Amino acid sequence: MFASRFGRVLAHLEPDDRPVVLAPSMSGGVTVVPIRGTQGSVVFLFGQKGKRGKAAPVSTLLLPDGTSLDVPIGTCGTSWCVFDVLLGGRATLDFCSLCAFATVGSTLVCFGPSGSVGLVSINGSPLEVTVPGGKTPDIIEHEGVQVVVASEEQLDVVQICDDCVCVGATGFDESGGPIAAAGNKKYTRVGADGKVEVLKAKTNAKRPVPSRALETDWEYAGTAEYVDGSSARYAAIAGPADLGELGAPYGYGWYRMRFRSQTPKRVKIASPKSADRLSVFLDTEPVGMFGRGPGASGELTIQLKKTDHTMVVLAENLGRPAGGQDLKPPKGLCDDWYELTAFRAGRSKIVESAPVELLSYRVPLWEVRRGDVTHPQRVSWSFIHRRKSPIFVRMGDVAVRGLVMLNDKPVHFFEPGADNDLVFDQETLNRGNNTLELTIAADSVSEADVANVLAEMSKNTNFFEGKDTLGGKLDWAFAQWEMPSPTAYDPVGGTAPKGPTWFRTEFETPEADRNVALTIAGLSKGQFYLNGRHVGRYFVASEGKAVPPQHEYLLPRSWLAADGVNELVLFDEHGGDPAKCTLSAVRRTDGV
Repeated sequence: MFASRFGRVLAHLEPDDRPVVLAPSMSGGVTVVPIRGTQGSVVFLFGQKGKRGKAAPVSTLLLPDGTSLDVPIGTCGTSWCVFDVLLGGRATLDFCSLCAFATVGSTLVCFGPSGSVGLVSINGSPLEVTVPGGKTPDIIEHEGVQVVVASEEQLDVVQICDDCVCVGATGFDESGGPIAAAGNKKYTRVGADGKVEVLKAKTNAKRPVPSRALETDWEYAGTAEYVDGSSARYAAIAGPADLGELGAPYGYGWYRMRFRSQTPKRVKIASPKSADRLSVFLDTEPVGMFGRGPGASGELTIQLKKTDHTMVVLAENLGRPAGGQDLKPPKGLCDDWYELTAFRAGRSKIVESAPVELLSYRVPLWEVRRGDVTHPQRVSWSFIHRRKSPIFVRMGDVAVRGLVMLNDKPVHFFEPGADNDLVFDQETLNRGNNTLELTIAADSVSEADVANVLAEMSKNTNFFEGKDTLGGKLDWAFAQWEMPSPTAYDPVGGTAPKGPTWFRTEFETPEADRNVALTIAGLSKGQFYLNGRHVGRYFVASEGKAVPPQHEYLLPRSWLAADGVNELVLFDEHGGDPAKCTLSAVRRTDGV
């Protein structure tokens, strides 16, 4: 809200005015970042977070004229003061020690920790205010400007419009009228002209939400020709490849591998460099889910016969991470299937060595600065490997950041929540003696906890060898994941379809004041479309167990046919019974 309502100020800040300041995490107190501009200036303060119910920490700014300004810092640990901002008409905001929230004409809204004292100066006239407690913000007229002073908690009942500020409202109904906060029947309207009015408002008291079920008649289209590998849509590819490289940057993709097993055997397999979720079928039978999330694992066990086999993988692209070190991970089946065997890396031991700078691995690393180093103590394994087969290292869940060192060279930066499964092939391993070490960032754990953290990492780290690729040489093919034609669907009978399945139904557009809610039940995981447009993903069950948190989805009202029939299409990875899904026309009473 601050960025929106004070956009003119922020847009005119001097881009080259970048002062050198102490890093907030290193200052031990408060870091002040002033930025000047032609339409006003802003000073940001970063400090320790305040605690609700206790006096807010206060920092004192020294202004250019030699006067001081006390600034309270709230529970978010950040505060900001604006200077020399034109509010409208003849009013100029000289400074405000509370956080500016919004300005609408001759109305200024600011907030701070409850009970803290703030100073608002307009046209050279200072006004001292105390941030109110309770549920109601204060409204004070000063120099022709209505100043709304709210606590952090009270901001929930301050609603901003282009022509007014509504105090005591929690939102707006479908007609744009304010909805009074719980327990209130009125709200205060402060207009852009400064006029203050107390008005009646609708309440958000909980009432039964009227709804009615929409009629549906489900049809299905199976994917048997993809699962058994017989579809003419498969085209030969050279080998495993990223979904994006195969023309499928979103959704799913079908991989097919044909190979011959020379002997009957039961083997563990893994595709270490592959990502996301892979549904694996061997000779049309599902053998498991490889990858991440509920129901998936990092290896699969399959039974091979002495014959020709067809393996099909339905690969799902789960999207890109929003943070961390690796913002472009591989998508889909990006590596061969290897037969896994345990690898004896010997017993680990704790050794000491010279600290290593984290940025020696790669520049940049998120939230890593020059001079950040590893702790001298490390977990170390020494082993001999003379074969050409790759070695896989699974670190499991890690709670700290650090480097993986292979033969004294940094080869991986690990951190919580990241993919820390490693693959070392003949190009990275020595043909003979090798040393693998895990060393943690010196600032990520206290000295007293170093030994326990290293011991836990040693316990959770496992080694495997890729004995051979599955079946030796594989015949690879790929097919796009595509919605079936309308004529491919058949009525859903008494038996729920199994395996990857498309489901389709039609429904009438409800009244204009109703939304359509889709409640998904009887299915597992997949994606859904409304009138040919992709709405989103769903994940409601895995292996018969519910997956939280969402089972109801609102369909975009603007995507519905203005007056007529709509088509809803779902793709489910495991099939199921769509008759348990419900479409409801819901009249919202909360303004949504």
